[in-house]
Amino acid sequence: MGENTKQKNKRRQFLCKQLNLIKLLTNKLLKLSSNEANNTESLTAGEMGKLWATYMGNRISKCILTNYFNTLRNKKLKFF
Repeated sequence: MGENTKQKNKRRQFLCKQLNLIKLLTNKLLKLSSNEANNTESLTAGEMGKLWATYMGNRISKCILTNYFNTLRNKKLKFF
């Protein structure tokens, strides 16, 4: 395996870990928000907007990265 391939694999692992961390934190925020809403008050429009933007950003990032990695795999198959 060449150095370039090792770097790509490391980068891919790093990005996957980052996406998983973002997903975990977003889920925790949503749970905290729903618990607080049940106990005291609901989220403000700004808070809901920020959560929605974060969620949508995470989803599109996952789609883009999945497509990118699938494209890389297909290109590797064509070369061999």
